[in-house]
Amino acid sequence: NANSVAGSGAVVLKGLTLDGGGSATNGVAFTSNSGSLTMANCTVRGFASNGVSVVPLHDGNIAIVDSLITGNAGAGVYTFGDSSGQLTLTLSRDKIVNNGFTTTGYGVRLTGGTAAFQFSTIESTVIGENGIGLSVEASGVNIVSGALFDSKIVGSSNTSINVTSGATV
Repeated sequence: NANSVAGSGAVVLKGLTLDGGGSATNGVAFTSNSGSLTMANCTVRGFASNGVSVVPLHDGNIAIVDSLITGNAGAGVYTFGDSSGQLTLTLSRDKIVNNGFTTTGYGVRLTGGTAAFQFSTIESTVIGENGIGLSVEASGVNIVSGALFDSKIVGSSNTSINVTSGATV
């Protein structure tokens, strides 16, 4: 991982360019126990798995603003809200393009474990030319919801929006 965010507290990443060269696993890995991450004006590209991986141990508050996330093999942004926690994700004025090199890769993938609550807002963001544009996945008794405002999901090679049973967009 290029940048790992663990522990608790607030972390701000601003104006960074992270390039995985196709071999590093994740650009940013958020595994905090209970904390927040703000990414602003960043470029995250070329990672073997995910550009941004958000898998908090409990609660998390993530904001990605004015950033470019491109050329990552798994997903541009991947979230997994863990059990008994609440995860809030905000994507604002981002470009999440050319991720998921196969039809099973993702621009944005929102998912969670048992009893997790995840709320995501995507505004003024372009999600384009990914395997699956946006996937919102629920399982068990978790709640995963996403809201889209003034955004575009275009050019997906498989599906533009995937919503599993129990999830909402």
